[in-house]
Amino acid sequence: MNALARMTADEVVRHLQLQPLTIEGGLFNEVYRAAAPAATAVPRCCATIIYYLLRAGQRSAFHRVAADEIWLFVAGQPAAQLLITPDDRCHELILGPALDAGQVLHHVMPAGSWQTTMLVTADPAAWALFACVVAPGFDYADFTAGTDAELCGMYPRHAARIRAWCARAG
Repeated sequence: MNALARMTADEVVRHLQLQPLTIEGGLFNEVYRAAAPAATAVPRCCATIIYYLLRAGQRSAFHRVAADEIWLFVAGQPAAQLLITPDDRCHELILGPALDAGQVLHHVMPAGSWQTTMLVTADPAAWALFACVVAPGFDYADFTAGTDAELCGMYPRHAARIRAWCARAG
């Protein structure tokens, strides 16, 4: 087991200088913002990277961004993600280290996809750390939050799955 995996959530938060991400939940720190501009209609950098940490009992609230977002599992416990893509597909995956159990180390959220993430364990000491890359780079103007009820209303054919997800999240 590596040193990062032996740390507590508080130790990881302190070392990576993570701060609350009030618009979504969890903790984050932007660690890279490209100097090069992206070829977009509005000014954006090419890419950004954040560290993002969820503790047991926390959930990344439903949200979407206007660019592709790549989630990379770094350490900790596996986390489930539910996403609804712009073409109305709804699916779930597990980000984690157990590749032989179907978990994945990374996942690309297509631009405009609604997403939510939570740990799969209820262990109160559990946490998961991710690196999230957004390209073109993240800008708060491109962020849209959505409530569970709003998502059920927008996607009635997925409402039962969304409600079941939310019930698991507590």
